[in-house]
Amino acid sequence: ARKGLTALCANPDSRGVMGSQSIMGPGTLARRYQDFGGVVHYIGKPHQPIFKHCIKLLQEKEIYPGQTIMIGDALAHDILGGDLVNIDTCLVKTGLHAHVFEHAQTPASINKALILLSHQFNNVRPTYLVESLKWGNPLPDRKHKKRAAR
Repeated sequence: ARKGLTALCANPDSRGVMGSQSIMGPGTLARRYQDFGGVVHYIGKPHQPIFKHCIKLLQEKEIYPGQTIMIGDALAHDILGGDLVNIDTCLVKTGLHAHVFEHAQTPASINKALILLSHQFNNVRPTYLVESLKWGNPLPDRKHKKRAAR
């Protein structure tokens, strides 16, 4: 910070998950750099530059926002970012918020857990919620999917 260097933060997550452990995320380091007087430009999710860049690249290949989905494990970054650019989102329950869902077994208790979680993040709510994410069969064609107005 004393040398006046500008930092770029491509991932503002405060913490991450490595195996079964929670680890410090790059966003924590960026905020500490700011605390010492450094300048940080946030370019990663949920900030607009990364989403606008990706949307532009995809549109060049005739893939449009209504055909895409933002998948992630953090409401504050992944789901909020997708919501801000009006694309569908999918929250993976086994990530950063796994503790919220660990005792939720029924659809009603899962929904209650999701409501409580979303209240902590300005009522941002994912379009979809999945148990985990792994490679498998391809998703159905989303090319002609119409996005409902919010």
